[in-house]
Order: sequence, then structure tokens, then C-alpha cells
Amino acid sequence: MAEKQNSNKTQSAKGDAWVEGVRDLMDALQDTAVSEVEIRFGDTAVLLRRRPGVVPQAPVDAGPAPAEDPASRTAIQAPLNGIYYDRSSPEADAFVQVGDRVEAGQVVALIEAMKVFNEVHADRPGRVTALLVESGDMVQSGQDLIVLDVEGEEPSGSQP
Repeated sequence: MAEKQNSNKTQSAKGDAWVEGVRDLMDALQDTAVSEVEIRFGDTAVLLRRRPGVVPQAPVDAGPAPAEDPASRTAIQAPLNGIYYDRSSPEADAFVQVGDRVEAGQVVALIEAMKVFNEVHADRPGRVTALLVESGDMVQSGQDLIVLDVEGEEPSGSQP
């Protein structure tokens, strides 16, 4: 009986070390853009995957610097959970890029949910200053997708 208890303690110690190793790896990857890692050792496998919306990412393209006044910036948010797409098909141009001017109601992205593609519209006019997610990323409802600078709007009818 004592032999079985010692065996269980040894297995528990190995399991604790495994869990600690996984925690160390999670900590090491915390400030990186890595979103998924799979580790296999013998017949044991561990898959670490960030939840959508938790991946720390810099904007895809720095583009023009945003205005200093945060009140002049707004974000277009995901209206639902799904997969974000920045274009209507792989061959098409992106809906918007950093530096583009958008109008209220303009389609700026698509989100696929349950095999249905839903349009994401700009809720106000502005200039795109940052793209916060990449095409193919999983997004959550309310997650910021695109940052707009609404301060530098030209008067309607005025062309540069």
C-alpha cells in the first residue's frame, strides 16, 4: 500500500512540474503576438491558445499619427462575435487602409458568423489611423477593429 502512495506522489510531482512548466511558458508568451502553441511530449499534448481579443497587437500599419486629443478618435467595433475579414474576397482590395477617409455608413469590414458574412459599417466619417486586427482573426462583439480620427474632417463638398 505504501508503494502505491509513493507512486501516486511521484506522478503528482511530475504533474505539478508539467503544470508549472506550462505556466512558465504562458508567462513567457504573454507579451508576444503568439496566439497558439502546441506542445507534445510522448502521449501528452498541451495546446495553449489565447482567447479572441486578448492578443496584444500593435496596429498593422502606423500610418499618420493620431491626433493628440483622444476625443477626436473613435473606434469601429465588432457588432458580433466571428471571424474578421478586411476584404470581400481574397482577390479584392481591402475595404479600408490606414490613411483612407471613410463616410458614415461605408462598409469597412466583414465578420463571418455561422457561415453568414455580416457587413461592418463606419458609424461616422473620419480618417483611418489604425487597423487593430488582421484578416482571419477571431473577434468578439464590442472589440475595437479600426481607429478613426474624426477631428480632421474637411467640410462637406470640399476636396483637397
